[in-house]
Amino acid sequence: YGKLYQWGRKYGQGYDSNDASVPSIVRGPEDFYTAQQESNSNKFYTSMNLDFDWIYGGSKSYLWNSGTEENPIKTEYDPCPDGWRVPTYIELDALKANYSSLTTSNGQNGYWFSGSKSYSESVNSIFLSAAGERLSGDGSAGGRGNYGRYWSSSPYYNDTYCLNLGLNVLDYFHRASGYSVRCVQTTDEVAEL
Repeated sequence: YGKLYQWGRKYGQGYDSNDASVPSIVRGPEDFYTAQQESNSNKFYTSMNLDFDWIYGGSKSYLWNSGTEENPIKTEYDPCPDGWRVPTYIELDALKANYSSLTTSNGQNGYWFSGSKSYSESVNSIFLSAAGERLSGDGSAGGRGNYGRYWSSSPYYNDTYCLNLGLNVLDYFHRASGYSVRCVQTTDEVAEL
């Protein structure tokens, strides 16, 4: 199912003890530079502050995109490999236009998304697994195989937009929450999932 990421952090953590990188839960928020260090990559910082962010002193809305929605620019904190980046709101919104019902693929529950084309097994589509989530307040994990959210790089005030599986809508949530990331590869003109 993959790792779960707090929005804006370079490193994600596993879901439970079946994953090699199950995190230690640390009461946060934390100093930005401390939390971003690789030596702290296996720590999940909880947050009950007013903005529900893992960072002390307010949100940094540029952490995964220093450009615009239309012209995104990957940052050093983006968790995607070279040549890839976290998708924008616009890209996730286009992707969610058509999708399957909850199904199982390679032993994982999730949804097939086909973007602008009506979903069928014969069209190009991408599978997003229902990887669950980690809660911002206490760091508890839940929902794997039933639901999950996928982060965008697009902030919404002190929260960030995400694709909410099951409802298959874009909503926004606390940046200290742990959600999935599905990277996009950008070619000359088109971002491809």
